[in-house]
Amino acid sequence: MMRIGIISDTHIPSRAAEIPKEFLEWFKENRVDLILHAGDVNDEIVLKDLEKIAEVKAVKGNTDYLDLPKELILEIKGKRILLFHSDNIYPRGDINKMLDYAKEKMVDIVVYGHTHLPLFTYVNGIYFLNPGSATGVRSGEIKRSVKSVAILYLENKIKVEFNILD
Repeated sequence: MMRIGIISDTHIPSRAAEIPKEFLEWFKENRVDLILHAGDVNDEIVLKDLEKIAEVKAVKGNTDYLDLPKELILEIKGKRILLFHSDNIYPRGDINKMLDYAKEKMVDIVVYGHTHLPLFTYVNGIYFLNPGSATGVRSGEIKRSVKSVAILYLENKIKVEFNILD
């Protein structure tokens, strides 16, 4: 079984001081094999902290100045995973527009950020996973959200577990 830690929208240090320790511990306790950061990292220290736990793949969000790719397509356990921030999708988080984009990219799973809202859904054969914001900071239309991350379990079937702090 492959365990993938999913995190996004940390916005450190511009909007938050650090990733909640509970999330880092949860990733460690669950022995994640890989961590995917779906953008708005903001500072390299975030990636360095995550790399102490597992290998990290990250993409550039709309507030990032780090030298990161806009998107990645990863092949893991026979599944094609699109990792992107999704700030090119308007309105923000529009599943139908993301579905079209996912089909164009021929992927099985879409991991995205930008909305700051945790979501896991299955639409027309494609899984969509947004871990929400790890630091619970404000985004465009959202004044305050919960703090959340997720673990994606890849086996015969796909399972997702969220860790949510209020």
